[in-house]
Amino acid sequence: MAKPRERDLNIFFRMLYLHHKRDETTSARHLALGMLCTLELATRIRGYMCAHPAKSPRVVILPLRGKESMRFAYDRPSLYPINPINPASLLPIVCIWFLSLVGCGGGSISTPPPPPAKDFSVVLSPATVTTIPGAADSPFTISVTSQNGFTDSVTVALSGLPAGASTSPPSPFTVAAGSSQTVTLSVPATVSPGTFTLIARGTAAVLVHSAQVLLTVNPAQDFTIASSPSTLAINAGGPDSTFTVSITGQNGFTDSVTVALSGLPAGASTTPPSPFTVAAGSSQTVTVSVPATVLAGDSTITASGTAAALTHSAQLLLTVLGQVQVTTWHYNNARTSANTWETTLTPSNVNSTSFGKLFTKPVDGFVVGQPLYLPALDIPGQGVHNVVYVATMHDSVYAFDADNADPTPLWTASILSYSPAGATPVPATVKKETGIPVRFTSSQRRMRTAT
Repeated sequence: MAKPRERDLNIFFRMLYLHHKRDETTSARHLALGMLCTLELATRIRGYMCAHPAKSPRVVILPLRGKESMRFAYDRPSLYPINPINPASLLPIVCIWFLSLVGCGGGSISTPPPPPAKDFSVVLSPATVTTIPGAADSPFTISVTSQNGFTDSVTVALSGLPAGASTSPPSPFTVAAGSSQTVTLSVPATVSPGTFTLIARGTAAVLVHSAQVLLTVNPAQDFTIASSPSTLAINAGGPDSTFTVSITGQNGFTDSVTVALSGLPAGASTTPPSPFTVAAGSSQTVTVSVPATVLAGDSTITASGTAAALTHSAQLLLTVLGQVQVTTWHYNNARTSANTWETTLTPSNVNSTSFGKLFTKPVDGFVVGQPLYLPALDIPGQGVHNVVYVATMHDSVYAFDADNADPTPLWTASILSYSPAGATPVPATVKKETGIPVRFTSSQRRMRTAT
């Protein structure tokens, strides 16, 4: 049955008092008045008890009209006997009954609520973690806070990590109530940049709580390397040429890069010498020197930049215009008889006034084979020479200095010395040929011949 509200009781007892106000029966009138006063007293006691629960009195003084007063303990009504002749003796009991009807907040009171249940909460700190792939590990802390006397350990499971990432300790792990666990997050270089929500879910029996941390994986710092121009042509022995190596930082990269050059032709050099360093966002001009001894040809120069574990490279095509080796018939395997690296001779300057025989050198027989040429050859005991090789039908091989008119060969040898027994030279009756071209020179625009 629902309990009456305070206002309803007040109205009821006021009407009861007014009904018995002129009643000659004093007891009935006093009883109504007393019950009305007792209701008001109960209301005042209720207000004090609600406002001061720790100071609620155990003994209540009930003032009555006139000089009398009544004292009662609101929690021990049985100590006060009831006088059936005097209705006022019922007032303590009525007051206690009213207190049971009227609760804090102005309405009916119910049974006091049970104590709060034991529980816990999970907190992650910091709330955001920012890293880059392959960077140093990032720590964060998981804390378990006890509530209402909770003392159990909590099992924490992590989810939401990017593929390839890991934690130490690995998930799941336990955290005691009132303590915390530092978790180390590792994001390898293979993880793609992005934003991830990492969820820590704590479980203890039927209790489950979770917290989140926002993980941001930014693009890794990096750099690019470039060479400019991408091709370079140099005359061997001519003026130096330059190219530029540039380093561009990416995603906040600010380190210096060590640059090493490879692929230079033998004898060529650079300034500054390799390796050298270039700061991020800047460039370095490199001067290439190619001496006259360097043969004509194409070379791929590779500029490799290194900063810690990062390595990138750029390439430059270097074309050296210089002397060529003649090591087969008609200059090359295609038998083109063309020197495609020629830098001086042109159709206009190859004429009778500027191009012709320079000198001749004697040999012992008819020259049939293609004269061969090796520039800048180091001959033991004789130094470096540009050498022309010719072989005669008299089975002799000669090595001549192509730049010196001295008829004495650098060396000569007879093939018969290395031939099987019984080998003989070509008969002397075989006519010798004279005026065999030996070498074309680009720098002097002259032709040397042997006879």
